[in-house]
Amino acid sequence: MPKIIIAGLFLLALAGCIDSQTKRYYDSAAADYGECPQNYEQTIKNIVSETLKDPYSAQYRFEAPYKGYANKGFQGREYGWIVTVGINAKNSFGAYTGEQKHSYLFRGEHMEFEFWTFDQ
Repeated sequence: MPKIIIAGLFLLALAGCIDSQTKRYYDSAAADYGECPQNYEQTIKNIVSETLKDPYSAQYRFEAPYKGYANKGFQGREYGWIVTVGINAKNSFGAYTGEQKHSYLFRGEHMEFEFWTFDQ
């Protein structure tokens, strides 16, 4: 009898996982990503230049925008266009720090979120 109960709970849990994966797929397929940003490079440069010691030394390497989302915890997901950029700038000692990747989520021309991107 306990084996039947354990097997039933296992199947119930497995069925719950399958349902959430299916729901997640349909949510992404029907999501509104907005329009692809056109002026994202200048927007990112303006934001980053406020935080750098020497903003004029910054070297940027932009990747093409792609559709994506950010998890907002219990509030769901924020869909939009993700732009990843590698930034290399000078520190207080005048040496370049090495490229650091950042990702930004855009809805149209408005930047919504910034993420740290880690290399694998």
